[in-house]
Amino acid sequence: MSPPLFSGLTFPLWSLVGVFAAALAMSAAVALQVLLRRPNWSCWLNPVGRAVMPTIGTLLAVDAIDSIAGSLGHTGHFVTVTASVAAVFLLSRICSFFSRSPGGRLSRQFGQIVMLVAYVAAAGWSGHRFYREAFMVSDLGLAQETPGEMRSATEASALTDAGRTIQLFRWDVDDDAFEYFSALSSQRLVSLHDKIIQRAAPDYRYNCHGWVFTGGEYLLRGHQVEQILQDNGYAVTDKPQPNDLVIYRSTDGTIVHTGLVRSVLEDGTVLEESKWGLDGRFLHRPEDTPYSRTFAYYRGARADHRIVIKKTAESPLASCGEPAPNGRG
Repeated sequence: MSPPLFSGLTFPLWSLVGVFAAALAMSAAVALQVLLRRPNWSCWLNPVGRAVMPTIGTLLAVDAIDSIAGSLGHTGHFVTVTASVAAVFLLSRICSFFSRSPGGRLSRQFGQIVMLVAYVAAAGWSGHRFYREAFMVSDLGLAQETPGEMRSATEASALTDAGRTIQLFRWDVDDDAFEYFSALSSQRLVSLHDKIIQRAAPDYRYNCHGWVFTGGEYLLRGHQVEQILQDNGYAVTDKPQPNDLVIYRSTDGTIVHTGLVRSVLEDGTVLEESKWGLDGRFLHRPEDTPYSRTFAYYRGARADHRIVIKKTAESPLASCGEPAPNGRG
């Protein structure tokens, strides 16, 4: 099943949708006022603006707090978000000043232009943040436009170390549709081109969770990863090492992405490899993904992350997967 656009959105994401819609509407209203030269619109536009602009700033502030809650070390992101929120409040005050200024037409026009820039900036930033956070909201880690649907893998099931059964999945998609989807991979990830190194091509046979825990044979869901972490003896660590897991969570705690630490440089920079939905596998820093910025490192009791897979019937698909992350087939 393809993940619907608004399924699983949390309040902070809905607030971004609201900010974008309000800022876009106000941008259009102010632009029309300037183009049509309707100064009388100010009698209702200015009061509305004085209410909307602080509201937008407040919602962006909430988003700023949420976005850095799990990753306070991302100084650049914190500065960017804080500066954006501060700019919204500052422009709000400037617009309010000029809307009441006795300086005449020129002063009012300047205030209108400043207000228009503020709304356009708020719309652009909230749209960027929404895309960043909602690009992959499914616990499968799939992009919104992923073609095809998920089906249960009837030929096999898996077990955790505690004996709990884990259902396995396959992705059913038309070859032509997936070829077109794959061709657009670079376009989808254009904002991260200079931060990632591709290690494998798009592949619909496994997702990020499936690459780590099934060796690339199947797809898994985020809640199943939670079960594996509990049953297989994983624990959170603040000192990552090669072969540790990198687990990403949404704002409501749902696991949305799984990666594997490949190396830790002398300056402490962590290099991670992970499969991005049905797109390719990439080498990157943990913070450089289209997923949540809330992540943690997990270390297991054994080096092999693969869960036990039991075949229930022979299938021509049974051996189609990628080699396991630890190099075992």
